[in-house]
Amino acid sequence: MRCAVEWAGSHGSACLPFLGEKYREMEKKKDVKRIYTGIALVLWVVVSLIGTFFYKEFGGALGDSRIFLWLYAPVLLLVMRFGEFRPGKPIGRWGQVFATFAIGAAIYIGLLLGYNPLCDAWVWAIIIILLFAFVVKILGLESMLHPHKGCLASYVIILLYSSYLIALVGLSVVLHPLSVHQIRVVGEAEGYQYIGWVDSNRDICPLGTYLFTDVHGDTYYYYDVISGKIADHRNIGQLLNSINVEKG
Repeated sequence: MRCAVEWAGSHGSACLPFLGEKYREMEKKKDVKRIYTGIALVLWVVVSLIGTFFYKEFGGALGDSRIFLWLYAPVLLLVMRFGEFRPGKPIGRWGQVFATFAIGAAIYIGLLLGYNPLCDAWVWAIIIILLFAFVVKILGLESMLHPHKGCLASYVIILLYSSYLIALVGLSVVLHPLSVHQIRVVGEAEGYQYIGWVDSNRDICPLGTYLFTDVHGDTYYYYDVISGKIADHRNIGQLLNSINVEKG
């Protein structure tokens, strides 16, 4: 410190512009980081609230990401803030091949089990992110894919949460599913009691079904989430047999 003071004294005010420029640069970086963090926090709260609302509105027909949405962003920010993060080496060609194979295998197994990726908001969120990266590269704006130093966590949150929000809202607009309130009006008008959303009949009901039962609890009716029509019905014996078959 003494040497620095002596040097500054001997050179007069020559070092002051340099120090002032460095200070302004540091403040600019802090401002950029604050902006990124602020946007990330706003998106975290807004998207988490919307995701919770959609879950309650549709009973889980559009997925249930509440825990992930509420926990992922703050945990990531805290880890990146207080932990030591050093970017590792980029994965090699074999790592890319393995990742591609794993994703393809997961999709194939899901399709065998009746899973429809086109009705999953997270699948569309990933597609949106890939399209964003593709368009940015085509336009020669690759710098948008590289966040400022110290802003990686906020950048990931902004990209992930905004893509999920677009996918979730877009999916609801395109498929136009009936809400729990709307289907209860239909089912209860026919004399049935609402139980909840169930992940069943995916082959003919892409978003699953709303389950109702008669007043005696002997017969169960499955209403398609999209059309609002009865897709299937089973008596208590058939339902128990199907449960035993699935367990077996």
